[in-house]
Amino acid sequence: MSFYSDWRKELNSYSCDDFIRRFLNSDSDSVSILRDGSESEIKEACEILSSININHFINVLLNMDDINMVSEDVPCFSNYYAGTTEIAKVLSKYDEGLGYDDLGYQLFPSASEGARRKYGGNHAVLAKYYDLTTITKMRNGNIVKGTNFASYVYSNEIDNLQDILNKLCLRNACIRSLIIKANCQKVRFEDFVSFAVHGSTIQRRRKNTKLLMELLLKNTNYYYLINNIDWSVTKTKTTKK
Repeated sequence: MSFYSDWRKELNSYSCDDFIRRFLNSDSDSVSILRDGSESEIKEACEILSSININHFINVLLNMDDINMVSEDVPCFSNYYAGTTEIAKVLSKYDEGLGYDDLGYQLFPSASEGARRKYGGNHAVLAKYYDLTTITKMRNGNIVKGTNFASYVYSNEIDNLQDILNKLCLRNACIRSLIIKANCQKVRFEDFVSFAVHGSTIQRRRKNTKLLMELLLKNTNYYYLINNIDWSVTKTKTTKK
């Protein structure tokens, strides 16, 4: 039996919370099915995730601990859909994967070469939050491949896809920690991420993080957490020469 098959049996029991915790902690059994599972296994995973109200996921999360956060966990992207449904579509055509340059070109053809690399990398990382991509470091650069979940997303019309993506996003260390901390106290975003990102980058990542939080919380009982976060960012001073 698979992780999600076992979870299905416990949907109406106290053990359901244990499965939610394992999912939120990116338990290897839950992740492997999304990355490498069969179409029927991924369909079952989507059915399980859809069947549980997101409020239940957040309620369980609020009783969990923070996890270590690194710079990559703080969202940085230009177009949310480019890093979700569009990247799934693009990578479905390239079984061997694409480097950041080529991926950026496919997602944003008009960008300059340097911008394409950055665009491809940023959106590959965003997609990784949702187990839509894997990123492998190679001698000549990173290679991004679409997962089986990405293929499933591209090949099927999923009415509640955003709800499923929101639940997957709860596993992200930055989003997870912000929700937990904002439930207990006022949080200043700039201070929260200062150990991981600096300068003008904070401005952009603030906007991206807030967007993901709004998408995730807007239809829940926890939207008030957005207002427990101070999103203001100190302007970086420039020195005149």
